[in-house]
Amino acid sequence: MSVFTRRSADLMVAVVLLAVAVAAAAMDGQSRVLPPPDARVRLAWEAVNRRAVESRQAPLWNPGYFGGQPLIGNSEAAVAYPPAIVLRLLPADWFMLLTFVLHAWALGLGVYLVMRRTRTQRSGACLTALATMAAGAFAVPAFSASTALQTFAWLPLVAMCAFHGSERNTRIPPVLLVLLLATIILGGAVRGDWWAALTVIGCYALAMIWPTRVTAPRRTLAIQGATAIGLALGITAFQAIPAWALTSALHTGELAYRQDENAPLTQSPDVRRLLERLGPHRTISACPAVTSADLVNAGVPTADGLAWYSAGYGRFRSLAAGAYPARYGRRDDNDVGRAREVRQDLLAWLGVRYLIDCTAPDLTRWRQVDQAGPIVAYESTTTPLSATWTCTPRAVSAGELEYELATRVYDQRLTLAGRWVMIHVRWAPQVDEPARARAETELQLNPVQFIGERTWRYALADTKMDHVRSIVTHPLVEDIAHISRNLEATGLPRPAISGPKSEWLVGDDACPAAGQVQVVRTKPFMGRLILQVVAPQPGVVVLPEPYFPGRRARVDGEGVTPLRVNFAFLAVPVGAGSHRIDVLSYSPGSLWLGGAVSLLTLVGWTVASRRSPSSPRHTRMVLAERAVDHARRES
Repeated sequence: MSVFTRRSADLMVAVVLLAVAVAAAAMDGQSRVLPPPDARVRLAWEAVNRRAVESRQAPLWNPGYFGGQPLIGNSEAAVAYPPAIVLRLLPADWFMLLTFVLHAWALGLGVYLVMRRTRTQRSGACLTALATMAAGAFAVPAFSASTALQTFAWLPLVAMCAFHGSERNTRIPPVLLVLLLATIILGGAVRGDWWAALTVIGCYALAMIWPTRVTAPRRTLAIQGATAIGLALGITAFQAIPAWALTSALHTGELAYRQDENAPLTQSPDVRRLLERLGPHRTISACPAVTSADLVNAGVPTADGLAWYSAGYGRFRSLAAGAYPARYGRRDDNDVGRAREVRQDLLAWLGVRYLIDCTAPDLTRWRQVDQAGPIVAYESTTTPLSATWTCTPRAVSAGELEYELATRVYDQRLTLAGRWVMIHVRWAPQVDEPARARAETELQLNPVQFIGERTWRYALADTKMDHVRSIVTHPLVEDIAHISRNLEATGLPRPAISGPKSEWLVGDDACPAAGQVQVVRTKPFMGRLILQVVAPQPGVVVLPEPYFPGRRARVDGEGVTPLRVNFAFLAVPVGAGSHRIDVLSYSPGSLWLGGAVSLLTLVGWTVASRRSPSSPRHTRMVLAERAVDHARRES
């Protein structure tokens, strides 16, 4: 029995469902004008994949997302999603349209086949399929562009293949079932793999409980279902294992914060025009009223792949809101929009050119270029950092690195200058929010973090004794940690910070010879750079890219281990003299391991299928052996 019947009436129903999907896509203009937030992000990832293919580079690295981010290990990017691979060959304007047509048709066809299997009349099965397409794809506005559709669209076909497999007395699952499961996993939709696994488990459990057409024992059915899920996971290991490794890095603080993609959109026409006028430059929004979805919708990140959306990265609490590096990698909502200046000295490391803000930043580093109501666009007056040689960084503890980055700023030569003091202020119980905000302005306190129990952490720029005394004696201040009331006796000493020196801090000492490095060649979508540097003394070449395990480098043909400097950035150590640096393509060990697992799974599946009692080859061999035995007996 085949999953797809060859009857002409059923083929006609399939054609009708396809025509309905095409007609619905042609009428659904809203999803192309204003896709839902998750679809906008997915389409932006797809734009990066498409540009990688057009430049004839392997889609391993996204050069536009916050200075760069792995692409092959990011399940959201759907690099290897089979339908996307095929549609990637067509013009970009057709991508969303045909993606919807394919998934809507697959949804309707799967429901139709499942209903026919339950002996439902053809007309009733067709109406049920149309109703499911309408409810699942057409009823919700702009649902046609949502990533949820590409998961649920395949589930009815998965169920049909699972029911078909349960009718076979073999432990090897149907080929189509395994391929459909692998397709859903490679699609990378949220919880899509879980839905697929639950569908398979449910169908085989139903076949065990209600064995209408089942002749195989229950143990065989259980093994067949588990084998289908296992084979799908093994085939997709080349994406799943790097994605798991990347997720582990994210949870340990390498990339800990992303702005909420589902935040309410600011659809003001003036704001939209403001964002569009900025053009294809790397832009950051420090204003909560303008979300990453707004930036995508306005087409801001079209040149560099995905622009840098979020206001925080790595262990930095919020580069947009004062750049205090947080130990736990997440910022507090309380400090968004309350910062008195934006750390362009750190944003310059990532080539951020424009800032969207609701409050005035440090106008010595930003200049206003446009405005839409209270939302203002600023352009950086700081030259973005390119590959730069500087002196050897200093080994420090994690606590010392946090303190230095929180209390000092970088000049144009990557040298740390200036110093703030971090203090904890506990406010009196009667102090409400407006009173505290007025006191902060009066005392020139830059809020960094809410500690709890009426206590805030502040960056103190003015450390003159008179100013500190005014804080200590303020009537609303109950206590200040680490500052004695007897200021003349203690002053404001730098706190003693201990711990293993496992981190690297750039620019602690002045390096007059620091300068830019010549970029000879680049393959941005593979994460590869070739640089030429003349180093006056031993030092490092700092790249405006985040550090990720899997980036390797060679200096004059010799392999070197890149350093992770300032918690998140990539640096290559070099000696004195002229050197050629080859930062190799992003190829982590997890990618090679996943590829090996996928290859072994395919080989094992092929061998087992050919030896399966239900395979055509095995059947021919059995028939041939029987014919030979029969001939021997006759002779």
